[in-house]
This record gives sequence, C-alpha cells and structure tokens, in this order.
Amino acid sequence: MALTSWLATYDVASDRRRSQVASVFEPYGYRVLYSTFEVQLEPRAAAGVYARAARLLAPGDRLLMVRHCARCQVAAWGSPIELGPVTVVVG
Repeated sequence: MALTSWLATYDVASDRRRSQVASVFEPYGYRVLYSTFEVQLEPRAAAGVYARAARLLAPGDRLLMVRHCARCQVAAWGSPIELGPVTVVVG
C-alpha cells in the first residue's frame, strides 16, 4: 500500500505526556508546529500509530489525525518551526 500524508496534532496538558506523544510521531515525519507533525504512513499503520499516541493521553487531552488525499490541494501559511519561514506550501 502507498504512503499517505497525515497531519497529526495534539493538545496535551502535561509536558512529559506531550513529549511522549511527540516521540510516537517523530519517526514518521517532521514537526510543523510545537504539537503538530506531518507524517507519511500507510493507512493501516496510521491507525496503529494513532492508537499508540492515544494510549498516552489523559482525560482532557486531545489528539487529531487528518489524512491528506492525493487529489487534494493543501495550502499552508505560516512558519513551521523546524523548516524556517515558509510562505505557501502546496502538495
């Protein structure tokens, strides 16, 4: 199966848990904001990665993964923290 692009974002109150959630996503992509990663995963693998991250959450924490389809155009404005200034990214 082909890799697809996913946006994974989370709101985690504890610094320790937030760091643990980040470590789940780091092997699969790059950080675009402090608590947001763009990752490349097969759809079945994405479900497993989501489940691993979700197990680290406490009540009140939130996690969202959104798939970017191959036919969709995605535009982002802003400055991803690890990539430096980016005006527009279209993929």
